[in-house]
Amino acid sequence: MQDRNEIKPFGIPQPPEKSCERCRNMNLECVFEPTFLGRPAIKRFRGLESRASGSDTIPSTMHIKDLLFSDTGEVGPTSHAIELPSKEALFQSMIEPHYFLSSILARDEAFGAHLDPVPPCWSVPLPDLVDDNTAISLERSLHWHRFFLPSMPSLIELRGRLTSHEFMSINSATKLLFSLLCLIALDIDQALNEQHPQLRLSIRTAVGYLGQDFIFSPPTHHDSVAVCLLLADYKPTVLATTKTVLHRAVKSETFIHLAHRIAHRLGEKFEQEKTTPRQLHMVGGTEFDAGFNQTVKHLQILVYDTFLDGYIAKSHGALRQALGKIMPVIDGYQLILEHRQCSPRTIFHIYWAISVCILLDALANLKEQWNDPGALFVILEQTEAKCVEEIKTSNAILKNSSGEIMAVRLLLELRFNSVLARIWGLGLLYAAVLKARSVEGRIRWEDEIESHEAIQISDQVRASREDVLAGAAQPFAMVLSQLGVKYPEKLRCLLEMFLECTNLKLGDVKLRPPLQHVALEILTHCKNLTENNIVHLKCFGRLNPNFENQLELFETCRQRFDSIVAVPWISTEVAYANGCVYSACSKMIGCFCELMKNLKDRILKESEKQKFQDGEERQGLDMSNMFTDLSEELFIDLNTSNEAWNIWPYVGGFGPLSNPQELCDWIDAPETNLSLGMSNLF
Repeated sequence: MQDRNEIKPFGIPQPPEKSCERCRNMNLECVFEPTFLGRPAIKRFRGLESRASGSDTIPSTMHIKDLLFSDTGEVGPTSHAIELPSKEALFQSMIEPHYFLSSILARDEAFGAHLDPVPPCWSVPLPDLVDDNTAISLERSLHWHRFFLPSMPSLIELRGRLTSHEFMSINSATKLLFSLLCLIALDIDQALNEQHPQLRLSIRTAVGYLGQDFIFSPPTHHDSVAVCLLLADYKPTVLATTKTVLHRAVKSETFIHLAHRIAHRLGEKFEQEKTTPRQLHMVGGTEFDAGFNQTVKHLQILVYDTFLDGYIAKSHGALRQALGKIMPVIDGYQLILEHRQCSPRTIFHIYWAISVCILLDALANLKEQWNDPGALFVILEQTEAKCVEEIKTSNAILKNSSGEIMAVRLLLELRFNSVLARIWGLGLLYAAVLKARSVEGRIRWEDEIESHEAIQISDQVRASREDVLAGAAQPFAMVLSQLGVKYPEKLRCLLEMFLECTNLKLGDVKLRPPLQHVALEILTHCKNLTENNIVHLKCFGRLNPNFENQLELFETCRQRFDSIVAVPWISTEVAYANGCVYSACSKMIGCFCELMKNLKDRILKESEKQKFQDGEERQGLDMSNMFTDLSEELFIDLNTSNEAWNIWPYVGGFGPLSNPQELCDWIDAPETNLSLGMSNLF
């Protein structure tokens, strides 16, 4: 080990010449943390004491407002103790949901405050902790995890391998996978926790020890890929050992990269399988199940890797390359639908893959043709038509199935509508940047969007309004008229769909949504709608017409995430301190609820103040004024800055405007149900 004075600074990746040999060999970032001998009892006591003295475990709404384009107003001097994010950071939080969540959690001392220390050793055989009967009982709690990750082996199969004398069947990945599945099941099964009160603690200790061995030396084994997918979707923070890296673990970047690399080493490619996707419809029984589940696993790795940095980070060529890998699988899936009677679960994964193709194709087309307003309209319309058609087709196929029909129908409806919402948002973004570049006189349309262009989008909205007043209907105004009301209403409907999905049960177990393509999306929708109302207030002096319903949906979503976490043996606050992603989603949505309530209180106070200044008697509060226009004086009092305009209002209607003046009429009319867009569009 190098001299302590030569490896500073602590907590950040060291340059290659200062990295340790193990990190160099594993191609990992080498991060040194200062540690001290002895028991950290005083430090732990001091942390508990500070929380007991009254500090709140809810993330600060001020931290969230710092990452919103539509900052709600002036903030006090103490709020800037933490440096405000740069324009690049704001843009990244806009296009990458992981970054937004990670940035907020990094500022909250309560998140991960109770991380378990890594045990120095672990010698208890896992089969001794969990016998066959216990494994069968635990398996009943994993219905949803196997629904979303069908390639996951059963606990009975894994335990059989762990008790086998074959050397190749026992490795750190198999042990970690078994202990992870047990831990996840114990988070759900109340009866087993009461029957074996010490089992969860023992399994948690095993996960901590085995996890470190796995991270630094992952075996080239199929179970390693399964471990990475399970961690990415359900336990991304469970292997974090220090608070400094806990918030970054939410992104699951390490696990996704590991899964991709290990699958490549194993030669796991669609074309190298024993049964190719186009041959699956000709086999039956267990061979079909194994082959189909393998294709689902490959697709999940490919999709997670493609969208790891957001939905516009990849180049046009990379998106086309990913689409080229998926299309042969889709062709094979179509043959399966034509020649086989499929279970609802199989239908779900087939149509989930189809939704990925629609998303990739639309993204690639947008990147390739966004400089052509006519093509932009066509892409948006085609994507909507495809999503609607696939929902109808999947529902028709499900009529001939049995079993998990309702779950599949609702989840596919949520999925296709989420894809549509992303493309609508991207279309608005590209249309706004197109207008900005035309004003600046830029010719190089192939350049990617830059942060300064994204944060001046609402300036283009204001300019578009002036264009319409002059009688010139620009393409951006046409996009606003097409998607203005529809886009935020779609987001509201997505929250309703999610709440309906949370009532679903498989084997008496309520929905356990994976983080990557369900839970994080719901958090993003709540962020979008919060920004919608902030800008609605600052730019037009009123809230969204559906404000009360949105706030109610927020609160219900928060409660549903709470219900996933809260069990008799652990509270939401304790889970949050342990780094639980479900509790993090609950806390974030709770902050959005507070921001929304603050907006409501603010407009009520301003309305009362205005009426008092006008000399009007106030017999009772006129709630209708909250959702219509306020006076010009109140609009000025809201301290609207140029930064506050950096988000676009969406004005209703569909199709090209026959009368350009209609756009201005909708913006200015006091009684119009006007909706605004959000900066985080995807």
